[in-house]
Amino acid sequence: MAATIEYANAQGLLVIADGKRNDIGSTAESYADAYLGETVLGKRSLRAFAADALTVNPYLGRDSLAPMIERCVSFGHGIFVLVKTSNPGSKELQDIDCGGRKVYEIVGEMCHELGLPHLDERSYAPIGAVVGATYPDEAARLRSLMPHNYFLVPGFGAQGGKPSDVVPCFNPDGLGAVVNSAREVIFAYQKHGGDYPDAARKVAIVSRDAINQALAEVKNLAW
Repeated sequence: MAATIEYANAQGLLVIADGKRNDIGSTAESYADAYLGETVLGKRSLRAFAADALTVNPYLGRDSLAPMIERCVSFGHGIFVLVKTSNPGSKELQDIDCGGRKVYEIVGEMCHELGLPHLDERSYAPIGAVVGATYPDEAARLRSLMPHNYFLVPGFGAQGGKPSDVVPCFNPDGLGAVVNSAREVIFAYQKHGGDYPDAARKVAIVSRDAINQALAEVKNLAW
C-alpha cells in the first residue's frame, strides 16, 4: 500500500486512503501520524502512508477526530468523515431519528462546525464527508447543512448510483464533490474487454462526461 501511494504521488495524483480509521487517545494520534502527519524515529521523520486524505469513523466522538484535524491543518491534508454511507444497511443506524434529526444530520452538522475555523481561500474545510450516491435526497439535505465541506461520493456505477444522483452532492457552482467509481473502473476490462489500463481509462472518461453533463443540465435549469 505504501509503495502504491508513493507511485501515485510521483505521478502527481491526489491519494485518498479509504481506511475508515479511528480510535481513542494515543491510538488515534498514531493513526493521524501514520496517514496525515509524520512519525518520528530517532532523528528521522517519515510518513508511513503518504496520503492526501483519509476516511475516518466519527462513532467515537469529537475528541477522536481532534488529532486527525490537527494533522490536516498542520500538514495541509484532509479527512472524509463517514456521514451517510452508500450501503443499504446504513439506514439501521444513520437514519435513526433523534429528536427530529437523523443521526447522519447530526454528524453532518458536527463536521460543519468543526470545519468552520479552518476554511481555506475557497471557503472549504479540510473536514469532508462521505455521502453515498445511492441516497440523493439525503445528500441534498446534507449539502444544505454542509456548504463548506467536500463530499466524497461512493456508490456511483456498480452500486447503482446514476449521474443525476450525484448532482445533489455538489455545491451550486458545480464544485465540492469527488465522485468515486471503484468496481466500475477496476473491472472494466472484464465487462468491456481490452487491456486493463485502456478499459479503465475509457470507463472513467465516460463516467466523468456523464456527470459533467448531468451537472450542466441542472445548471441550465435552475442555477
